[in-house]
Amino acid sequence: TLERRGVIPLPSPRPAVNEAIHIRHGDFRQADQALAVDQAAFLPLWQMTPSGMRHAIREAALFTLAEREGRIVGYQFSTLLGHVAHLSRLGVLPETQGQGIGGALVGEMLDHFMGRGVLNFTVNTQASNLASRRVYERYGFQHAGVDTPFWFMRL
Repeated sequence: TLERRGVIPLPSPRPAVNEAIHIRHGDFRQADQALAVDQAAFLPLWQMTPSGMRHAIREAALFTLAEREGRIVGYQFSTLLGHVAHLSRLGVLPETQGQGIGGALVGEMLDHFMGRGVLNFTVNTQASNLASRRVYERYGFQHAGVDTPFWFMRL
């Protein structure tokens, strides 16, 4: 678990993103597009189901999409519990990773909630996922001192 607490400036200048990338708000009608990104970005064990994606988007306080030339290349959805926003899921197409799209989605999410007075954020990621950790750390997230173990068993 990583957290971002209090007034922490966002990266300045922000990581460069191709000007052709547009971040826009979405709703459950774009669930299939987000699911396509999810299934490309994550291994089967971590992929969301169609019904799980629709449910998560409906329950989200914020759902945004990254679009390039009319194609969805990334998404995020976040929840809000009291005065803490949680980045629940972030996915970027593998062929577009490393181009600042994940950072743009994180930055937009932080801007959105900070504009509503929210200054506390959390996100969970695997310790071994160095690429996502670098994005989150660039935006002020730090290890919260809490690790959530994940167990699975092949049946």
